Amino acid sequence: MKSKDSGPQTLYICQIYRREKKSRLQVEQTIECRDAEHANDRAQRAYDLGRHAGADAYSIVVNTEMDDTGMPVFLARFGDVPEVDESQA
Repeated sequence: MKSKDSGPQTLYICQIYRREKKSRLQVEQTIECRDAEHANDRAQRAYDLGRHAGADAYSIVVNTEMDDTGMPVFLARFGDVPEVDESQA
């Protein structure tokens, strides 16, 4: 996190995946972005390069004061990405 402010903050994340030898998806890189559009653009570009299995763009609310992290809200998903367990949403 960039800021030490207390209270809820919305973070925008681009997460890039690679495929392991046993066909499992692994996080290759997680990038904090300045806003939703930037996260979406980074994920799209990463996937379009053709070197990654997939990429997600999502937002997540983090409350440092309460030491709490919300569930991710997916903005865009490209290629092969991990399944989302909707029962935990």
